[in-house]
Amino acid sequence: MKTIHYEEETAKFPGSEPFLSEDMLFTDIETLGFSAEKDPIYLIGTASLKEKSLHITLYLAETPAEEADILSAFLEELGSFYKIITFNGERFDLPFLKKRAEALGIAPEARQRLDADENATDPLVSIDLLRQIRQNKELLPLSHFNQTSIEAFLDVERKDEYDGGKLIPVYRRYAKTQDPKDEDLLLLHNFEDVKGMIRILPILSYGKLRPENLQIQDTDWDFEDGHLFVTCSFETPVPKPLRIQRPSFYCIVEEDRLKAALTLYSGTLKYFLPYPAQYIYLLREEIIVPKMLAATVPAEQKRPAKRDECYSAVNGRFLGFDAAFVRKHPELFAGEKQFRSKFDDDTLYIKTDPANTNEEFLRTCVGLLLRFSN
Repeated sequence: MKTIHYEEETAKFPGSEPFLSEDMLFTDIETLGFSAEKDPIYLIGTASLKEKSLHITLYLAETPAEEADILSAFLEELGSFYKIITFNGERFDLPFLKKRAEALGIAPEARQRLDADENATDPLVSIDLLRQIRQNKELLPLSHFNQTSIEAFLDVERKDEYDGGKLIPVYRRYAKTQDPKDEDLLLLHNFEDVKGMIRILPILSYGKLRPENLQIQDTDWDFEDGHLFVTCSFETPVPKPLRIQRPSFYCIVEEDRLKAALTLYSGTLKYFLPYPAQYIYLLREEIIVPKMLAATVPAEQKRPAKRDECYSAVNGRFLGFDAAFVRKHPELFAGEKQFRSKFDDDTLYIKTDPANTNEEFLRTCVGLLLRFSN
């Protein structure tokens, strides 16, 4: 078994510091297949923070017979940490580590922590970066969420050109020949994966783009242009700008600032009455009235009102939202009459007054619209 240590200053990982703590152990494994019942682990990489430096350790089994040695060394190191950080580890790395340790009969107490059982004497907290990043999929312009795609989005460069599957025959050859060139390829891949987890941590800052973390800095009600411009600040800067377009909503996010545009309208809109069956349309006057009032009107002068005829016209200033957004968040619009330009309009409007701005309402709307998809 070989144990290789590296040390790097955290300054080389800009934007990662807010997400690092000394109780975390970043972990990545390399295996000879996907079956924990029969495929050994041949390489385990870890990274941890100590006094502003990142300490990266790689445990390499020079032959499959040394798998128990690297597992034991890893579990011993893990014993000093409260949190284990992985990328897709809750589906792959952690179950694989546990099953291989069980198969080899290694340290029952230590491997029990891999269950992340809160009821355990010394529970281990598991944080899967992939799961956390996927929670922001509505925000991120990513078609794939594998680690290399995320690294590419963040302009993280990799020297390694292999994936885990392509390295399986490389390791099998290395186990027979101990060729230093093969060893370098194996170590480089795992080193890049472990270090890559640290380097993609800034992407978690997009998870902070939620209503409770936004502070409104400025509002500009431009009825002539038809937009309410809202500028917000937030604490943790994002690593890459976002440009977002949603129905009735536009937004640009850069560093620690967010600038959004919501739809405004000044003029006359229609409030459609909720129970059209209760109304009659009078043909001569071209108006609707309640059924009771039309009881004495001759039948040839009236007919049942159609849904799109049952409205009252209101003049004023309005803030517009996509109808699907309003349906998804009815609590935001409770007690508010909803107006449309026509019956089947996809934009719903509520009356607004710039002189009495409800900043909490605006902040909540902006934060939720960022992640809205219908």
